Amino acid sequence: LAERFQVSRASLREAIRALEIEGLVVIRPGSGTFVSEEGFDAAMDVLARQLLAHREALAEVVELRLLLEPQIATLAAQRASTEDKQGLRAILQEQEEQISRGGTGVDADTAFHSAVAAASHNQAMKRLSVTMVDLLAPSRDESLQTPERSLRSLRSHEAILAAIDTGDPQEAEQAMRDHI
Repeated sequence: LAERFQVSRASLREAIRALEIEGLVVIRPGSGTFVSEEGFDAAMDVLARQLLAHREALAEVVELRLLLEPQIATLAAQRASTEDKQGLRAILQEQEEQISRGGTGVDADTAFHSAVAAASHNQAMKRLSVTMVDLLAPSRDESLQTPERSLRSLRSHEAILAAIDTGDPQEAEQAMRDHI
């Protein structure tokens, strides 16, 4: 690796130790260095910490959402079970109740996006969605402070659910894109 990346062995050791600290690799003396069992989750945690440390990267998070969430909605429209759809409806009912009580509905908003990811029945997408929820938590509450924005969010969630309910992947993708 030192040769390939044209760095000193000391620099390589330091980089590997940093990866170990982040939980991405495991060093086994006498055996070698291995990718951690929790490598994906650890990598997502590193990404989350980096993006949270740089709030100006919010535009980049939105770009990430635009790349991932419409595809997650597409998969949900294709794969959601009856139970998934019932769960999504219950979350939207809760969001509506939160808003009618004068709240922002942010808790239900967050739950809705997580439930759409779960309805995709793709575990990697589900885990990545959890990380995105963490990344967006500070901005999501701020963005839903006005009653108009909260209601607009609810209505766009309803459009996403309608597309998932009818099993229309293109409409689900577009509804999620419009929402973001």
